[in-house]
Amino acid sequence: MWILEQRLPILIMGALVVAVLLGGLFQTGRRGLLYAAIVAAIGTCALLVLEQFIVTPGEQVENTLTQIAADLERNDIEAIQRVISTSKPNLRFDAEHKMKLVEIKEVSIKSNLKVEVAPEGTSAVARFNAVIRARDRAEQFGLQPYPRFFIVKFQREAGDAWRVVDYEMQDPLAKGSGASTGQ
Repeated sequence: MWILEQRLPILIMGALVVAVLLGGLFQTGRRGLLYAAIVAAIGTCALLVLEQFIVTPGEQVENTLTQIAADLERNDIEAIQRVISTSKPNLRFDAEHKMKLVEIKEVSIKSNLKVEVAPEGTSAVARFNAVIRARDRAEQFGLQPYPRFFIVKFQREAGDAWRVVDYEMQDPLAKGSGASTGQ
């Protein structure tokens, strides 16, 4: 349910309803509109509390990406291996190989993150820009920023955990990459 994924729409809709009801109260003087405004304000607060406690599948995927970013910053190969599906040994090997080549200092996921969860709720795709600041372990290059556009595919596995099953990484500045340059 999209309304339980973000606070802003709840606040805007609640404030709008309360404002309309209070406007009607001032125009007509009917007490019923005051009570309705109070109920709308309480309902808005209840939805905000509910939003805080309900974690939707899209939010679970976002949380997984946040954890991946933290694990990358710690250069924790084992943690990255755990978030990749066991059904994808080549992807696990590829991730381990790439992480052994670089030392990651910072991972910044940009605000254009979009998560699409399949209707059955067992798979999801996340699209976003990120900047990874890293240096190669061979010390040929110093700390470099690597802006990339990512498409990460997830599968829900045992224990409701979201695991990476595939990903694409593109230079967001390359022509025809289809990447968004939103920061």
